[in-house]
Amino acid sequence: MRSRSPGPIRVGSRLLMAWLTCAILTIAPAEAQLKKDGRSTGARSCRGCHEEVAQSVKAVHPPVRDGECEACHRSHGLVGALRLHRPEPELCLGCHPRAGLGLDRANQHPLHNACSTCHAPHGSDRRFGLRVSLSELCIDCHEVTGGDKPVGHFSEVQDCDICHMVHGGHEEPLLKASQTELCESCHSSEGGDAQFHSVTVGAGRCTSCHPPHAAVGRGLLRASIHPELEACETCHEDGIGGSVANADALCLGCHEAQEGQVEGSVHAPVEEGGCLDCHDPHSSDFAPLLAYDARQLCTSCHESVPSQFAHAAVEACTNCHFGHRSDYRSLLKAPPREICVSCHEDVVGAEVAVVHPPMTGDCGSCHDPHDSGRPGLLVASTITLCGDCHPERVPGSSFPVVHAPVADGDCGSCHEPHAGPDSLLRHNIPTLCRTCHPQQSGDDSAMTMHSPFAEGLCGRCHLAHTSNERSLLRASPNDLCTDCHELDDEALKGGSNHRPVVENSCLACHQPHESRVQPLLRAPAAILCSTCHTDVGERLKTVHPHQPAADIDGCLLCHAAHGTAFPSLLQTSVSSGCSSCHDLGSTLFSDKHLGFGATDMDCASCHDPHASDEDALLHSVSHQPFSTGDCTLCHPKVKEDEQ
Repeated sequence: MRSRSPGPIRVGSRLLMAWLTCAILTIAPAEAQLKKDGRSTGARSCRGCHEEVAQSVKAVHPPVRDGECEACHRSHGLVGALRLHRPEPELCLGCHPRAGLGLDRANQHPLHNACSTCHAPHGSDRRFGLRVSLSELCIDCHEVTGGDKPVGHFSEVQDCDICHMVHGGHEEPLLKASQTELCESCHSSEGGDAQFHSVTVGAGRCTSCHPPHAAVGRGLLRASIHPELEACETCHEDGIGGSVANADALCLGCHEAQEGQVEGSVHAPVEEGGCLDCHDPHSSDFAPLLAYDARQLCTSCHESVPSQFAHAAVEACTNCHFGHRSDYRSLLKAPPREICVSCHEDVVGAEVAVVHPPMTGDCGSCHDPHDSGRPGLLVASTITLCGDCHPERVPGSSFPVVHAPVADGDCGSCHEPHAGPDSLLRHNIPTLCRTCHPQQSGDDSAMTMHSPFAEGLCGRCHLAHTSNERSLLRASPNDLCTDCHELDDEALKGGSNHRPVVENSCLACHQPHESRVQPLLRAPAAILCSTCHTDVGERLKTVHPHQPAADIDGCLLCHAAHGTAFPSLLQTSVSSGCSSCHDLGSTLFSDKHLGFGATDMDCASCHDPHASDEDALLHSVSHQPFSTGDCTLCHPKVKEDEQ
């Protein structure tokens, strides 16, 4: 009987089970696996690689001090990872109770969930393990002092936690007590109440006159101070903190004269009696007693105006606007155009050929006075603005060909927007055109130039914005050309016409601007003609070319360029053309042609006018009697004449 051999799966399973059993039996507790006094024993194992942790610091985090690194860190994990047992702040709150830090109170520090932002987790030279001094930490995020506010509330050695809770508190902004209680803890009279010019402050808010951190003047007073600040009874019935019957009526009792007149525009808070909507009644960092910076204050109601707009010259809204009343719309200090030209050059009346009509009106028709998100503070794209007045010169005006700057909406690349020479062009036409078309150099030392091009009259043939014709031509090429160049109509009636002329394709042969070949040809005649008449060009490469045809400009010796009264664009009849080089009345010619006169023959019936493989340019294929010179076989008259 054969024994059954176990399969590979069974063998693998048995081996695995045996190995696991052995391993389990031989595994000792984890501590027993750590090498004594080596890098694998408790804190010593961490410090073996992390010797720099908590070295040379005054206050060491207790778990680090006690060698309990695993109180916070996992012993295993990915290389380079922090490997904390739990994330912040859960890990920290395991030892530092939330209530003890004040994190159970109504107001909490924004970074209360990111402990290591302020605290060094291993140790520090500062109290509470702070990374730097408390004041340095605070002013990293909170701008409380500056060069424009040299008078500080406390000396530089004081810390913010004198007045503020660092984690959480019952008061805003994390104050240790109410504002009045804090101020009175340092600023109180012998009777215990804070005093101001022998008047008890009581429940008054000190920060209505004094900024809590720094100010520009003595006594921590703000930059702008109400003139009656030291005579509280002028406004308050019972002194500091006393009631005010009608604040707006009270303000108008002293401030009746306001800039501008009521007939123009009135600021809504003024009309509604809301003086304190904009002004602080006691003191302010912003003159004249504004509650906030002018931009911040204005944009809190005028949301359509961005708080940081791009009009660089405007430092404050009050540069252009009154705060209360004006003779002009939008509380402007003067008519809009007058305000603009007080900073920007007024081109009206300047020595220029053309002033753009909008320049005499309201600049706001094109420009946003604050910010538009576009260059030049334009209220719309250039193409939209220009198209409002010039609809025929922008894309979408039914013309298929559009000048690239127009298509890109870049009218300003060619035109001055405010004032300039004729058509408000930035340069004269040829100079302007060549900024984009440098290939049209106008180098008259090496070129023959079309006269309008040589004279800089680009507009003679081209439109500037849109056209129905390619290359922005004013009309079809033939119509343009024949405006100046007359063709012989009589010659075209019964003869032959050049196909490019018939097909309105002057530019197939001629350059429109400049050329090295007269008359403005794209190439020498022989090369140019062979681009269409390829068969002739190939035959001219044979051993017997007709000498005029082989010449670089030879085509035009026999052929007209546009049209003629003769076939094949010949300038004259065949015999007349041949006689210009060959003496058709000589005895030699008569002997060669059996006495026939030139007027009775068509030279081209026997001779190829361009090239041939045969002598005397005879056609390569000929009648057998003709090739032997026996004319009498077919022409009996020749025989009779001989008799």
